[in-house]
Amino acid sequence: MEEKKEDDFLEDVSLERHTGTIRSWRGSYGFLREDIGGKDYFFHESQVPNDITPVRDLQVSFTIGMGTNNREQAMNIRLV
Repeated sequence: MEEKKEDDFLEDVSLERHTGTIRSWRGSYGFLREDIGGKDYFFHESQVPNDITPVRDLQVSFTIGMGTNNREQAMNIRLV
């Protein structure tokens, strides 16, 4: 049986890009805070390009999608 990857469970909710700041990073996942509204979003390392090292206070843009637990999370993370 083929092993499922994190991406297999994610679904884009909106293609609209949001901006925010990485608040924490714990090796394979982290949290960022949206600039407008101040909402915090979980993100998985699979949503960060290989050329970006997530660090606290890094400004990023992202889309919002549904994660494996049916909660919104940050996806398609890019540098601002």
